[in-house]
Amino acid sequence: MTWLEYVIKAFENLGGIASYKQLYEEIILIRNEEFSDTWKATVRATIERNSSDSSAYGGKNDIFYSVDGLGNGIWGLREYTLKENEETYRVNQNIKRIIRDTKIIKELKALHDNTCQICSCKIKIDKNKYYSEGHHIKPLGSPHNGPDIKENIIVLCPNCHVKFDNGMIDISKLKISENKYHKIDNQYITYYNEHIKKILE
Repeated sequence: MTWLEYVIKAFENLGGIASYKQLYEEIILIRNEEFSDTWKATVRATIERNSSDSSAYGGKNDIFYSVDGLGNGIWGLREYTLKENEETYRVNQNIKRIIRDTKIIKELKALHDNTCQICSCKIKIDKNKYYSEGHHIKPLGSPHNGPDIKENIIVLCPNCHVKFDNGMIDISKLKISENKYHKIDNQYITYYNEHIKKILE
């Protein structure tokens, strides 16, 4: 396999969006060959040569895209992107349920390296594989009708997710781990604290 094929396979195994760190760990698992001292630079160059988002783009294959702009180290495989104008919508089945933009959740999980933004827990489920959940602070469903945007989403471990769902966490900006690529809007924290959080005795 070529380096390009290994990188594409690693992205596919990781759900189409990953940080460089996650890609490196996945490539170690799938590549049964010797690694040179510069193999990580080769991975980065392979992505950049095959992405029109990069100044190093070779002009041939436009396979990868930069999530939230260059510099944050999060990349996506283009076939996993949503079609233009595709939004959150409702579909009728036996029950009415909201279809979420799973691309946003994948991006945020990669950005936070599957680490809970409240308790900093990181759950390992397999070799180099971790589990986290995305939660809408102002819920999408009725009666809350929150938006499906990054500023309303927090990455959580399952324990903190259950506490959020049941209004059992008192949150503030000071308690949430953020970074420059993902800021939670205060209006959703205020909404949660005023309308969802329970008063526990």
